[in-house]
Amino acid sequence: MKKTIVAIIAALSLSACQSTTETTQTTIDCTNDWNTVGYEVALSGKSVRTFNRYEEQCQSALTETAKSNYLDGYTKGIVEYCTYEKGFDRAESGLPDNQICPFELRKEFERGYIAGGRALVEKKDQVRKQAELADARQAQKSGGLK
Repeated sequence: MKKTIVAIIAALSLSACQSTTETTQTTIDCTNDWNTVGYEVALSGKSVRTFNRYEEQCQSALTETAKSNYLDGYTKGIVEYCTYEKGFDRAESGLPDNQICPFELRKEFERGYIAGGRALVEKKDQVRKQAELADARQAQKSGGLK
């Protein structure tokens, strides 16, 4: 039990370090390849408005083309993100629908999200049934030993 708690704390610490690094990186690096940044933001399922944080942090350090380059990259990334497969994966992982797909691409993403939600429910049902079966077997063994 103690090892499990230590592992959980270590995992949380590592993820906290990662998010701190990401925040620091976006705070410091205002000379990014904004096309790539926009692309990666879209593929990570974040809103196009993420650029607003960059604008606040970088202010006058941004080039005149930063926003248009960001939007070009974001547009390419969102086309790759808003697919049936990504919707399915997001729902099957138990993540909320982040509502970032534009109307033109939303239908496929939503179809995948619905199917992924069904798959998640089925997995949870299987786990629940296996746990109930294991409990019943344990109860049967315990009952037979008395």
